[in-house]
Amino acid sequence: MKKILILLLTLATACLCSSCENTPEQRGVSGRAYISSTRPAIRVEAADMPVIIFGKGNARLERPTQKSIDVQTCVWGSDDKSPMALLIHAELPDSGLNWADIQARPGAIQKDVEHFNDKEWQAYTYLVPGRTDPYAGLVGDPVLGSDKQSYWLARFFSRRYNGNAARIILEYREPAPAGMKYLSGLSEEQEAYLLKFRDRARSVFVITVPEKPLPEIAKGFAKGIRWQYVDADILGEPFLRN
Repeated sequence: MKKILILLLTLATACLCSSCENTPEQRGVSGRAYISSTRPAIRVEAADMPVIIFGKGNARLERPTQKSIDVQTCVWGSDDKSPMALLIHAELPDSGLNWADIQARPGAIQKDVEHFNDKEWQAYTYLVPGRTDPYAGLVGDPVLGSDKQSYWLARFFSRRYNGNAARIILEYREPAPAGMKYLSGLSEEQEAYLLKFRDRARSVFVITVPEKPLPEIAKGFAKGIRWQYVDADILGEPFLRN
């Protein structure tokens, strides 16, 4: 009888493990967190900010081959006077492509390697002009400057996963200080502000692994995002593996 019970327990454990391995890939939002169950298994929150937009979209890459790829995104925030944050999860199709190292935008500063949970993330600080911002208007837009442009000040983080076939991008934003249209030729006061901004950005994202069992995960299409601007300027360039 004891041997039968041990055999039954072994079979039940094997079935449970098989069921876990065969669980479909899950990507979406649970509460205030973006969750990906695999490739990579990651859970991200942005401090105490609520999620306002999430879901799947489509980005087009012109090089090395013209391809459209599915992209997951999540946006946290409340209004145009408060910080906002966003996540982009871009996975290349199984076609011999890998993501190259990210290249900082023209005019970017504070190009560093940051660490979350001992993992290296490429990072830089830049200004996001409203006219080409994929996320413009989702929480409202900062006040227009003298050039009739609105700007967010953003700290950008990027890390590759899954043999460089997947990329996670995180971005923390605050309305740019009045008159800040460039990140060069700044006053001492503005330089000090940027250092404090970088420190705030470091403390926003909470990155862990998803709990088990997975919670209920909401999915959908990310409405209101200007997907035509989600391109290689944001995602980086892929390259063909040898």
